[in-house]
Amino acid sequence: MGVLNVGSLQGNFPNYRITLSNDSELDIASQLLLTNQTYMPLPANTTNGFASIAGGCRGYIKGHLRYNTTTQKPEVYDGNNWIEKA
Repeated sequence: MGVLNVGSLQGNFPNYRITLSNDSELDIASQLLLTNQTYMPLPANTTNGFASIAGGCRGYIKGHLRYNTTTQKPEVYDGNNWIEKA
């Protein structure tokens, strides 16, 4: 995997979307500022769909968030298991 170092990364008007391929990851070593945004989408899938995904290059990390479309609830990874949140 290659490395791209940038001082500022901006999306394109009107949706300001930045797209990465499925086998990529975005590592932010500073602040992630979402200005003038009303939401931040979470990774979403079914329970079975998530089971077939390895969690990226480093696997799942404690504190990862996702939205389970089967249960219709957000989940957080505690380092061992996905915990459903109300």
